[in-house]
Amino acid sequence: MPDAIASTVSVDVAGGECPSAIALGRVLGPLLRTHQLTASPGRERVIAEDNGEAYGVEVGGQRRSFADPGRHCDERARMAAVFAAMALESPTAAAPLTRIDTPSTPSRTHLGIEPTAALEVLPAGAASSVSGGGSLRVVVESRERSGGWSLGGSLAAGARSPFTSTLSGRELSVVQIPIDASLRGSFRRGAVEGTLEAGLLVAIALATWQNAATTYQGGGAGAGLRAGLFLRVWLSPRCAAVVGAELDELLRSTAITECANASCASGAIRLGELPTLQLAAFAGLSVRVW
Repeated sequence: MPDAIASTVSVDVAGGECPSAIALGRVLGPLLRTHQLTASPGRERVIAEDNGEAYGVEVGGQRRSFADPGRHCDERARMAAVFAAMALESPTAAAPLTRIDTPSTPSRTHLGIEPTAALEVLPAGAASSVSGGGSLRVVVESRERSGGWSLGGSLAAGARSPFTSTLSGRELSVVQIPIDASLRGSFRRGAVEGTLEAGLLVAIALATWQNAATTYQGGGAGAGLRAGLFLRVWLSPRCAAVVGAELDELLRSTAITECANASCASGAIRLGELPTLQLAAFAGLSVRVW
């Protein structure tokens, strides 16, 4: 004789689609004896969370987390369904349940690269309002296997396309080469990850200009701080699309001087300093090497 139906159960998925609600419901249905699976909100809810390299399932106050870096979605559905059925059909399921978590798992360290294209807003006085460019960032991050928070660091070098700036009546063609070392903190929920980055910056500037019939070349380096805020959307376990913004503040600006001769023995004329505050938007890829 079939068991009496005690309650209805619905399935929800948060953070992603691995496992999907359809796959989880397909496996869970045959395992239920005293509960009936429903597409509408049920009296009991089975909630599966896709956290990228890990996943979790919660039902009736009980929760279990599982590590799965390979994202085997069918196996995730099977494991989540078995746990949910045991929680719902156990003799003590009607009693208040204690929250259950698996022991914390060791963190994983990832090495990655982030090639990006940048669009920088130029300061007043420049001939154009924006300048293009790009950079390559090497990233080391340590993340808990269950997903969530991660910490890391990065080192990057890039180049901006030449822009024209006017100092002391001279029109300078300027190329900037930013180099930075930064720390970062990230939080991931499903396929979406937000990251905040801050660090030290060295900006090398190379300038060329003309005065009368003479062409001059000069340059220098400014040092300061940078901060970046960006979003990564993981398209696969190893590749994500990146979009964000960066603010650079040079505490020591780059001064441009003009020498009367090659050795500057006759003195130098200080033309001025390049702007210290720079804002850029960027987009690119984040690729895990291992």
